[in-house]
This record gives sequence, C-alpha cells and structure tokens, in this order.
Amino acid sequence: MPDKTEVNVKKGSFFKNMVAELKKVIWPTRAQTAKSTGTVVFFVLIITLILVVLNMIFENININYWALFNKWYLNFNLIKEGGVTCLMMI
Repeated sequence: MPDKTEVNVKKGSFFKNMVAELKKVIWPTRAQTAKSTGTVVFFVLIITLILVVLNMIFENININYWALFNKWYLNFNLIKEGGVTCLMMI
C-alpha cells in the first residue's frame, strides 16, 4: 500500500499535468463561439419546427381515427329488441 507522501506526489503531478495540458488547448475566439452558438440555435429551431408540424399532423390523424372508430363502435353495438333500439352495455 502506498504511503501518504506518494499519494500526495501523484496528486500534485496530476494537477501540474492537467494545467500543462490546458495551456496547450487552442481556445475558440469570441467570433467562433458566437458563430457556433448561432448555428446550434438555428438547427434547434428548425428541428423544433419540424417536430411541432409532425405533432400537429399525427394529432389530427389520431383525432379523426378515434372519431371514426367511435362512430363505427356505436353503430356496431346498436341492436333492436322488441322494435326498440338500445345500446348494448359492454
């Protein structure tokens, strides 16, 4: 088992190496960041618009389907008993 001084040396060298690596990073300029952010926002809005339109289309299909199904279901369950039309209880 390593003693505490070895662990402290490893921690210290880790942070020194981390700082050294961060100094090597080429950070984007303000203009590059703004351009990238604008591109991301644009595509998010486009995808949001597409999803809203698809949601409206499928919602309309779903409402019309259930309206037709309910009409068919009610007509199917109407029966005549003694000349009186009544709804079967299911």
